[in-house]
Parts: sequence; structure tokens; C-alpha cells
Amino acid sequence: MEIYSAEEAGVMIISVKGRLDAASAGGLEGEVRRQVDAGSRRLVLDLTDLTYVSSAGIRVFLLAARQLRGLGTLLLAAPSPMVRQVFDIAGVDAFVDVCETTAAAVDRLRS
Repeated sequence: MEIYSAEEAGVMIISVKGRLDAASAGGLEGEVRRQVDAGSRRLVLDLTDLTYVSSAGIRVFLLAARQLRGLGTLLLAAPSPMVRQVFDIAGVDAFVDVCETTAAAVDRLRS
């Protein structure tokens, strides 16, 4: 898995590429923690290039949302149809908002 971070309009975008599973979940969890510790309060996880997510990956999303609760906002953006299906089965939408595109997520957090 590859992780890239960039700021756009005051929103921290963390892009995830590849497979998010038990072996790679710690890397994403650490990056989210670093960004929050550095003061980022509006985060978008760009999932455009995420090809697979396991329950360990979903756990990272839920922990990140909990970490930002009361401090800021986390949005998930642009999941592939396969990843979106996993989200639907796991009920991720009940805990974290999912936007269809990264641009829509950034726009939502800018306002």
C-alpha cells in the first residue's frame, strides 16, 4: 500500500493506493495520527486507488473518525464499486460520511 498526503484549501487529503489489510492498516493509522497531531482537523481519505479493504482497514476508518470527533471532520472519498460494496455490508456510512468524489469531499469541508 502507498500513502500520499497533500493539503488543499485547508483540507488534508490522504490518498491510499493498493490494498488496505491487516498488514498495511498500521501505516494508514499512523499517517492519520501524524496529521491530527500536527493540527489537521479536516481530513479526506481519498480512496480512488484503493483496490481492496479488509475489516482491519475499516477499523482504521472508524478509529480515525473517533479520533477526530469533537476536534474536526473525516470524510471518505471516491471508493471503487467493490470497496463501496464492502462499506455497505459493514455499515461504514453509519459512522463516517462517504462522498462520491474527492473534490466533493474537499468542497464540503471548505464551507
